[in-house]
Amino acid sequence: SGTINALASGTITNGTVLTLGLRHADDFATVVTAGTSTLGTVRAAVSGSVIYVTNIAISVGSASNVVIASGGTSTPIGGTFFFSANGGLVNGPIDPPWRTVSGSALVYKQSADGPISITCTGYID
Repeated sequence: SGTINALASGTITNGTVLTLGLRHADDFATVVTAGTSTLGTVRAAVSGSVIYVTNIAISVGSASNVVIASGGTSTPIGGTFFFSANGGLVNGPIDPPWRTVSGSALVYKQSADGPISITCTGYID
């Protein structure tokens, strides 16, 4: 805790300061481009860690529903999104971030096999 008046770069306990601002040490960016009506992985599980989603963009080529979940569709973290053909969404920054259950992967499931693109950013703690 405290005040930083002028620090252009350097290291802080909770992350790294860049000219873009405070950035988490375990950040990630993932792009998925294959649709599936079974579970697909956006970000693999990390044992004992939680995956936080801070921004997400989803687009689909055919009408379908998309669930963003923690380890399985029984634990949705972003709800179910309903898209018309060639529909999509951009959501971010997500505050507070969506989070998986500790040790669970960040997954998605699409109601029909069709074109999909998911771009997701966040961090792991």
